[in-house]
Amino acid sequence: MRRGWEAVLANEATKQNETSEKLIALVVDDMPDMRAHLCQLVGELEIQTVEGTNGVEAIDLLGSQQVDLVVTDLVMPEMDGFEL
Repeated sequence: MRRGWEAVLANEATKQNETSEKLIALVVDDMPDMRAHLCQLVGELEIQTVEGTNGVEAIDLLGSQQVDLVVTDLVMPEMDGFEL
């Protein structure tokens, strides 16, 4: 059984697949292994991922690409998840 947030995301991903549009999530973490793991988890829900390494990079990505969801670490250099 999926946890609450996984069920919600899976439901939204299913709705998007029915209209042939994929959801896009921005995954932001300064630790490459954690970022890769989060991208894998989100990808298993058939949600496309875009990666950022800190809040500053995430702001740049958000300025150039529309996303449906942001998954962020809270403690990062340059700009943390709280500021983001």
